[in-house]
Amino acid sequence: MKYLLHCLTVSLFLLTQPFVAHASDEGAVNPNKDSVAQTTSADGKKRLDKNQISDGDCLDCHGQKGFSVPVGDNGSSPYRHLDVNAHALKNSVHGNYSCLDCHGDIQQLPHKTALKTVDCVSCHLKQGEGSAPQRTKWLTSDTVNIVIQTKRYSHSIHAIKKGAKEGDSSNASCADCHTAHYVYRSDDTRSSSHKLNAPETCGNCHAKELSEYQQSIHGASRKTPWKGDSATCTDCHSAHEIGEKGATKANRIITDQCGTCHSKQVRSYKATTHGQLAWLGDKDVAQCKDCHNPHSTHKIDNPMAMVAKDNILKTCQKCHEEAGQDFTDFRAHADVGDFDRNPELWIMGQVMIAIIVLTLLFFYTHSMLWFWRELKSRPYEWITVDGKRFRVRAKRVKHDSGKHFRRFSWQWRAN
Repeated sequence: MKYLLHCLTVSLFLLTQPFVAHASDEGAVNPNKDSVAQTTSADGKKRLDKNQISDGDCLDCHGQKGFSVPVGDNGSSPYRHLDVNAHALKNSVHGNYSCLDCHGDIQQLPHKTALKTVDCVSCHLKQGEGSAPQRTKWLTSDTVNIVIQTKRYSHSIHAIKKGAKEGDSSNASCADCHTAHYVYRSDDTRSSSHKLNAPETCGNCHAKELSEYQQSIHGASRKTPWKGDSATCTDCHSAHEIGEKGATKANRIITDQCGTCHSKQVRSYKATTHGQLAWLGDKDVAQCKDCHNPHSTHKIDNPMAMVAKDNILKTCQKCHEEAGQDFTDFRAHADVGDFDRNPELWIMGQVMIAIIVLTLLFFYTHSMLWFWRELKSRPYEWITVDGKRFRVRAKRVKHDSGKHFRRFSWQWRAN
């Protein structure tokens, strides 16, 4: 009997537990009802305010390889890839920054689909004021250069779209050249702006120029780096001072950039009529690009070169329409300072310098001797003032011989 009573008591206790638990759950939910409402939307999805967002929250979506959104009509292809390689981003120059340092208009997660374009320029200009986010160690001593490069970009044709209204997109944004998330030092082979990667980066917009460059002496030399460095896009156009095609500033920059490799040729060019007129702002005068083709440059012995023996007359006739075969004998890069290329000009230059030096030496010597003679022939006398004697210059006495000469007759004087 006692056993049956004990079993009945236990059964009644177990049956009452779900009701007790349900009541306690309701009591636990009600006190935190407001907190749950802050992180959960009406549809039950997780929602975080800006101050609650971490990089890990962003990577929940963007860290998934292949994460993308369709940009075609009605959700069709092509797709815009939005996945981020967290490891590569951490190793970039922006590795110390959080996602919200750049994407500042995100106020909550999930965020709205239309975000503002990241403003790299403003942040880089703030580097000079010391107000930008924490930077990687190797950049701490490079602040001034970054500010200078950023200002140059902001005045370049890439940043300013001709005829564009305020708010329009630029010709080429920072991300177009440096990528959005994987920015490395320019001497890092992983960088899209590295010397060997720059042609392909620029070629995303300038496909025709890239095709010509790859067939040129500059492009071909990239395949044989053991022979020495070869010019790439940034070597000729600079990295950020990209001017409008045909503008005087752009022409000067390109000519100066050519001089980093071809210093003797640029020096001789600037000494010619072509170079002097170009530096005075004449846009029509011949420059490096006009005679050597800016992207399809070849050696002089290559039949495709504009200055090859069979092509040079045609090249000159682009400006000098009546030029004949003798016109090609003109030395466009004659340099009196280069004995190896122009020995006869160098000798003639040395002779002319010697003549000038000897002439000046003779006349300076003559003048000094004449001065010494005048000094020695000056008459002096001694005078006494207050018991002290002083040597002073005496007035020269002009002796009159009593003879006079008529220099001009009265007919000449009358005229």
